[in-house]
Formats: sequence, structure tokens, C-alpha cells
Amino acid sequence: MDGFGTVDESVFPCGPGAPRAARTAVTDWLTHAVAPRLLDDMRLIVTELVTNSVRHAQLRAGDAITVRIRLAEHGLRLEVENPGTAGRITANGRAPQAGGGLGLQLVERLCMSWGVARDRDTTVWVEMEHYDPTR
Repeated sequence: MDGFGTVDESVFPCGPGAPRAARTAVTDWLTHAVAPRLLDDMRLIVTELVTNSVRHAQLRAGDAITVRIRLAEHGLRLEVENPGTAGRITANGRAPQAGGGLGLQLVERLCMSWGVARDRDTTVWVEMEHYDPTR
């Protein structure tokens, strides 16, 4: 999808409060812009992606996690960016009984597409279709 416009962007300090703060921001940004089910999915996805940044990106104190929402007429793109570049970012294919490590599998099931961009930072993005609930 192209033609996305930026709805909002916030920066959160890396730490245990970042996932909740990001979830709150996404709720504030999207409550009146998308259907309730999509909002629920986006809250779950942003929580997972920011949690992964906090737990696995090998960030240091003072590092920041940026969350961005881009909205188009029929689509939505969420980006979570951090300065870490360590490790692989893949849905690991574990069975649910194995415990843990299922977050990106969940993201993969909920979104239309997702991916990773790495340059000097890491950005994990997801795209989803949405329709204005007022139409």
C-alpha cells in the first residue's frame, strides 16, 4: 500500500513502561479512526512489537523506541523503530505448548503483511486493511 499519511508518532524511553505507553498512544490515535476490532488488534500488535524491542534489541539506557502510525483511506501501517540491530526478527514457528516466542506468529496472523527494515536502526512494520466504521 502506498499513499500513507502520518497520523502520529511518539518516542518512548526503553524500559518496562514502554509497551503500555505505546498501547495508550495507539488507542488515543485510532479510537475514532478505525473499527473497534482493528483497534484491539493494533493494541495487541504494538504491545508485542514494543515488548520485543525492550526485551530483544539489546538497547541501552537512554535509547528510545519510536512508534509511528500511517493511515490511508483503506489501510493502516504501524512502525516500531529502535536503534538496535542485533539478532534475527522472524516468526519462530514454535508450537504453542513450547511456551513463549509466539508474538511474531500472532502478528503474522493478525496483519495483512509485515516486515523488517534495517539500516542504522531497526524498524518492524505491519500493514492492515481498515474501513471507516462511520461509512
